[in-house]
Amino acid sequence: MKFDKKLAQVPIKDRAVERRAATVARVFRHLVQQAVKEGMLKRRTIFIKPALTAGNKLRSVEHTLSFIDRRTLGFEPMHNIVRVDDKCFYSDRDKRSYLVLDGEEPLLSWFHYGRKWRNHGVRLAGDRGAVGAQQIPAGGLGRSLTSWLDYT
Repeated sequence: MKFDKKLAQVPIKDRAVERRAATVARVFRHLVQQAVKEGMLKRRTIFIKPALTAGNKLRSVEHTLSFIDRRTLGFEPMHNIVRVDDKCFYSDRDKRSYLVLDGEEPLLSWFHYGRKWRNHGVRLAGDRGAVGAQQIPAGGLGRSLTSWLDYT
């Protein structure tokens, strides 16, 4: 069986790493590396971006407007606000790369299957507009972050 046909039978999820692709295709790793070097195989990178729906946009604007002082039309002091980047709560990456044969189109549906999107689960603060930022209780945190998440 030809080398390119063997690699074409390897599922996309197993083509993320050259060594894994070679193992599943039952070819030498050196052949996969050489194919990348010669341009027969190309590395494609996909960035997963959360969808900003109309509802999410509305919540973002409402949340931002809640911090505006109606008398001065300036922002209220935000010294009692903790902004935690939500990426630390998810083990999945936003960027993936995999090997494609020359002339092969990437299948984007594989990347959307089984992924944890940012709008699921606990959300302390969003990336833009601080959607869902929580205020610190009057007594301070005084607890671990996990128990504080249960509090909110």
